Amino acid sequence: MTEFRINTLPEIIFAHRYASQEGSWHMYRDENILEITLCISGGMVKSYGGNRLEYGEGDIIITPHDRPYLVQALGMHEHATAAFLTQGDAGLTALLPDSLPSSACPGAGRILMELTALPKDSLAAKACALNLLSLLDAFSRAAEKVDNPHYIKALEYIGRNLAKPVTLEETADAAGISCGYLASLFRRNGTTFTQYVNYTRIARVRQLLCAKDITARQAGEQVGIDDPKYLSRLFRQYCGMSIREFRSARTAPESAPAQTE
Repeated sequence: MTEFRINTLPEIIFAHRYASQEGSWHMYRDENILEITLCISGGMVKSYGGNRLEYGEGDIIITPHDRPYLVQALGMHEHATAAFLTQGDAGLTALLPDSLPSSACPGAGRILMELTALPKDSLAAKACALNLLSLLDAFSRAAEKVDNPHYIKALEYIGRNLAKPVTLEETADAAGISCGYLASLFRRNGTTFTQYVNYTRIARVRQLLCAKDITARQAGEQVGIDDPKYLSRLFRQYCGMSIREFRSARTAPESAPAQTE
C-alpha cells in the first residue's frame, strides 16, 4: 500500500472561514499547494477543463493545485478552508480523496473549523493540520479496503432508525454479523460506531434547523436526542459552532461582498 511521511510540521499558507451571497475564486497551478475546504452551508462548484463538480452542505473538498481551477459559490454560502504547503509531495496528494461527506470522516470538519480560528503559525494550528491530514489519510486507506455489504446494511439501518436509540448490538443483528466484526468495520473506515451515529444525527439536525418553524428541541427529538443540553454539546462538537450561531449564519444577510481571488 502507498505510504507517505511528513518530515516537518505542515506549513499553513492560510486558514479562514468565509461567508458571502456569492463568489468565485481562481486557483492557479502550483504543485506545492494543497487546499482543504468544508462547505458549511449552500453549494459550491469546482471546474477545470471541461469538468464541473458540484458540492453541497457538509462536503469536504480536497484540491491539490496541480492544475488551474475555478471555484464558485452558488448563492448564499459559507465555507471554511485551509491551504498547506506540501513541497510537491505527490505521495500525499495522490493518497487523499477528491471529496467526501464530512459524516464519513467524523471530526475532520470540526478540526478544520478549529484551525481557521487559530493563528496559522502557532503550534496549536500545526497540530490541527497534522490531525486533519491524518484523519483524511485514514479515511482514504480504509475506503480502499472496505467494500462490505454487511457494513452497507449497517449504515442503512442507522439511517432508518435515527429517531430511536440505536445500539451496536441491534445494528449488528440487522446486518447479520457479530458486534465485534461490525465495530472493526467502523474502525477500518476511520471512525467508531458511536461517532458515526452521533454525526449522522447532527447532520440531520442541521437539515431540520434550516426550517424556521422547528425548534432545536423538536429537531433533537426527531433524531432520538431528548436532552437539549446533550444536543447542544454534540452540535458544537461536530459542527464547531452553537445551534444559535448556526441559525444566525443561515438567516443573516450577506456577510461579505462577492470576491474574485
